[in-house]
Parts: sequence; C-alpha cells; structure tokens
Amino acid sequence: MIKKWFIFTIIFASTYQVQAQKKRPIDYVNVFIGTGQDGNTYPGAQAPFGMISISPSNTFKNYDETEARSGYKYAQTEIRGFGLTHFSGVGCHAMQDLMFFPLTGDLNVSPVKNRDAYKSSFSHDDEKASPGYYEVKLKDYQIDARFSATQRAGIGEIDYKGNDKAQIIFIPTNSANGIADGQIEINKEKNQVSGWVSTGGFCWRDPAHLPYKIYFVMEFDMPISDFGVWKGEQKFSNRDTISGNNFASYISFAQGTKKVKVRTALSFVSKKNASLNLNAEIPCWNFENTLSKVQGDWSKYLEKITVNGGTNDERSTFYTAIY
Repeated sequence: MIKKWFIFTIIFASTYQVQAQKKRPIDYVNVFIGTGQDGNTYPGAQAPFGMISISPSNTFKNYDETEARSGYKYAQTEIRGFGLTHFSGVGCHAMQDLMFFPLTGDLNVSPVKNRDAYKSSFSHDDEKASPGYYEVKLKDYQIDARFSATQRAGIGEIDYKGNDKAQIIFIPTNSANGIADGQIEINKEKNQVSGWVSTGGFCWRDPAHLPYKIYFVMEFDMPISDFGVWKGEQKFSNRDTISGNNFASYISFAQGTKKVKVRTALSFVSKKNASLNLNAEIPCWNFENTLSKVQGDWSKYLEKITVNGGTNDERSTFYTAIY
C-alpha cells in the first residue's frame, strides 16, 4: 500500500510540475499593472509596437488633473469611451484619439466637448484583459464589448442583446486634448464611418500645438439604419458629413439588433491608406483569428527571455515590465 501511494505521489508531482512548466510568458503578463497611482498605463488591446490600441477612457472629476493622463485609472468606476491611440506611461495628457462608444437609448444630449454626456458604470469583475485583448461589460446599457488588434487595425464584437436600439457615437472632441480640426463621413451603403482629426497638444496644450493628423475607417457587419451628427449643441438627423473642431456623430442599427462586429484601422497618411491597412490586416470578420495572431506575436517577443526561479508574482512583474 505504501509503495502504491509513493508511486501515485511521484506521478502526481510530475504531472503538476509539467502543467506548471506549460505556463507561458504571455500568461504571466498583467496588463493592469501600472494603471493605479501615477503609472499611467492602459489595459486595452494592442499588438507589439502597434499603431492602434483600443482601450477604455474613464470619467474623472477634473480632466485637467494628472490622473486622466492615459485615460484609464483602476480605481475609477465609469467608462466614457474607447480611444484608438494611447501613450503608455505618459507623464502628461496625450492621445486617446478618435473615441467611440457603444450604447442604447435616446441621444438627447450633445457629447461635443462633453466627456460625461454618455457613460456607463462597470465592474472589474466584468473586465478581462491580456496582451492583445480587452473585454468589459457596460452595466448601464447591458452591453458586452470585446476587442483585439493587429499593427494598424482592430476588431471588436459588441453584444447589445437586443434590449434597446443599438447605437455607436463618435466623439473625437473628447480625446485627451481635443482637436484643432477634423471630419467624419458616414456611408450608409457601405456600413462605414471614416474621417480624420488634426490634434496634438501634449501636456494640456492647445491641440494645434505639436500637431499630427490621423485618419481612420470603421466598418460594421450589420446595416446602418439611422445616422446623424452634432455641430456644437445642435443635432442634425440624416446628415452624413460634418467637419470643424466641435462635432460628433452617431449611427444606429435596427431595433432588436443583438451583436455587431466592428473592424477599424488607422493611417497617418490618408483615409485610403487606412482602408488598405484594414483590408490587409483584418480582411474578414473572424475575431478569434485576429486574437490568435496577436497572441502569437506577443509570445514571440516575450519568449525571447526565459527565467528560472522566482515566485509567480515576481514572474508576473518581470514579464509585464517587458510587455
């Protein structure tokens, strides 16, 4: 009996050791490290050295304070949008460009330069993130959203659950430092929204200071049913183009729409190049393929360094620092 128990113990210990060894460097990365205090990192979906990063921006009592620099702070309890560009560990307010936000219900308030017009509470219990992946439940709208990314493009799945009219707002004025100029165009036939913004303003400065111009295109796998724009406080239904430095726009899907997939891409050259990037990097609507690829890309970099010893927490700190 003792012999059998001894053999069982050896087998169990060996099996456990093999399973422990199977934990990959990517599994140790905790993308939430640095999102508290003044770390100013962000948890969103991004490829290694990626141009695009789809990450949430929280609400804050004072957006000019240091806590709003990267858009996300772990202690905050509300999300107001998802930006497409971010600066990790930044010491001043920066980027969070081309913000969008899925929601349901009436759009009676202009979100132009009004960061808190539309927002939702969320819980970290309903939030998951890892290299190349971000997921969250927007509790106020009962919407589940998840995103992944390649170098210049991103893909998302938004589950509205058919409870109310599914909508997305585009709020470029609500980035870290606003915009100096820009344009958005809605193409209902192509189920597409595209445009550009001129922005900058690193460290609370005027967005015309240290400017850069960034173009985007965003496509949807469900037909757009309604659309419109805001110019300042005024709303214009069925208007498909808007420009300037004080605008926002929206699209709606048919009543009862449950799931909507999103593909988007960026370019610093032109809208045409943004479209080329989209079709080259995410040519179809397969979310899992994109996620698998970006996880593989992260693993290639993280696995260049292997470590021996240390606790799980120490390994998590190490590989997160590399990330």
